[in-house]
Amino acid sequence: AAAAAAAATRVRSARLSHAALRVLLRVVAVPSTTKAWRRQVGRLFGAPPFLASLTRATLPLWARVVNAWLSLETPKAAATLLLSGKMGVTAGVFSSRAQEAEAQADLLRRLAFALWVGEHNQYVGALQGLVIDKLVAAFKYGAALEGWSAAVRWGVQVAA
Repeated sequence: AAAAAAAATRVRSARLSHAALRVLLRVVAVPSTTKAWRRQVGRLFGAPPFLASLTRATLPLWARVVNAWLSLETPKAAATLLLSGKMGVTAGVFSSRAQEAEAQADLLRRLAFALWVGEHNQYVGALQGLVIDKLVAAFKYGAALEGWSAAVRWGVQVAA
């Protein structure tokens, strides 16, 4: 009896969340309501359990909501926000390598989700520029590819 009640509660909860997402999609479609939902959708997308909580029923709805949220910014600003490391699982100053790896994996999951929900090639130009900027910065400060010889690193740093 308890298992049946728990299952019924889960089904009811899933139906309510699906209905709430449909209402949110209607609100997102109205341009004058942006101020009402922008911050909340950003917080939900940035919450650590967001990606794990997606279901087969809610995934297409959340995809449209997140795409609408990211489309409020320019592609470069949206990619910068996603790559900033301030969303989802974050690694602190005293975090272990495992925590840092988990934070990077979470960042990649959110970036992949954003690329999946976006329009075709929406973020190509922005990501190319950001990746090149990060590589140049890494070479400038000698953080990239420590196994390279000093002469090769010096040549890249001078060229940058």
